[in-house]
Amino acid sequence: MKTLNVKKRATSAAVEKVLGNASTMRVGTKDLNIETIQCGYCGVSHTYERKRKAKLYCSNKCGVAFHGKYVRDKAKLALRVTSYYKNNYAKRLIVTSKQSANKKQIAHTVTEKHINSQLATGCCQVTGLPIKSNIGTGEKRGSYSPSLDRIDNSVGYHDSNVRIVSWGYNVAKNKFSDRDLNNLAIALTASHLGKNERAKFKALLPLSLLAGLPAGYKL
Repeated sequence: MKTLNVKKRATSAAVEKVLGNASTMRVGTKDLNIETIQCGYCGVSHTYERKRKAKLYCSNKCGVAFHGKYVRDKAKLALRVTSYYKNNYAKRLIVTSKQSANKKQIAHTVTEKHINSQLATGCCQVTGLPIKSNIGTGEKRGSYSPSLDRIDNSVGYHDSNVRIVSWGYNVAKNKFSDRDLNNLAIALTASHLGKNERAKFKALLPLSLLAGLPAGYKL
C-alpha cells in the first residue's frame, strides 16, 4: 500500500492537500485501483474505484458546494453563463425544456439542429412576428423573446412536436390549443370592425378557421 497526494484546484485562499491511500484489488481477472480520500468539502473519508483522475470530493454534491462557496466568483460566473447562452440560445432552450420535461415526467428528444433552423428565420413560427432574444440586455424576457412551444401538450418534447414561437404567444396559449388562439384572434379583430367590415373580414377567412369557431359565436 502506498500514500499519494491529491492536489486540489487553486483557490483564492490557501487549500491544503488531500492525502489518500491507494491499493490494488483483484476481482476475478480484473485489477481494481481502489483509493481512499478525505473529502475536500465535508471531510468524510471516501473509498472508491479510481478509473481516471483522482477524486477530490466524496460526491458531486460536495464538489458543487465547494466550488460554489470557495472557488467561483458568482458575478463573473453569471456574466460567463449569460455570454454563452447569448451565443448559443438553442442550448438554453434545450436546458430549460429538459428541466420542464423532467418535472412533468415526459419524453425529451429535441435536437439543437432543429431549434437553430427555426431560430435562424428570426420569426415566430405561428404568427410570423419577429422574435429576438434580450439575453445580456438586463431586461426580462419580453413578448417577442424566442420560446419553445409544444404543438400538442399531451405529447413530449420531440422535433416533430415543438416549434419556436414568441414568448407572448406561448404564454397566451398556455395549456390550450392553436384553435383556441385562432378563435381569440378572430374575435378580437372582429370586435374592432364595423358591420360591413366584419362581413368582408369573414369572407377573407379560410373555411378551416370558420369551422373552428365556437358554437353560438356570430362573426
